[in-house]
Amino acid sequence: MKANLFFVLTVCLVLGIGSVNADSSMNLTGKWIEQKIDGLMYSGEPLLPSTDDYWVLTQKDNLVSGTNYFNDSTKIVQEPVAGTISPDGKNVYIVDSSGGTYIAQITEDDTLAINYINTGNKKAESNYAFAFYQVLNRET
Repeated sequence: MKANLFFVLTVCLVLGIGSVNADSSMNLTGKWIEQKIDGLMYSGEPLLPSTDDYWVLTQKDNLVSGTNYFNDSTKIVQEPVAGTISPDGKNVYIVDSSGGTYIAQITEDDTLAINYINTGNKKAESNYAFAFYQVLNRET
């Protein structure tokens, strides 16, 4: 009898924990405003910060998509982005339309810490590439 009760309690515990983990991904839908950026161009020149940069994301399950809005010193660029949230809900892997890769950590409910590397179309078209660290906070 004790063995049956232990078995039933174990099954209930496993099923309960499984459903909590399945829904534990943070919802990234919304507007994310740049708070900080540090980076270097391929040539070694520093990447100049802008105050106009933000993302707008939508999410379905563990997939995200949206637009990265940034100032390229002449205009606001709207670049499509898409990615996936890791199974543990702690990281987001995103690509953009110019060949860049974002690896983001979800550090708090309203903060993304992003490492970005672009050696794709930008390097081929403009003879430069860049990498940066960026912090985005969700607009409240």
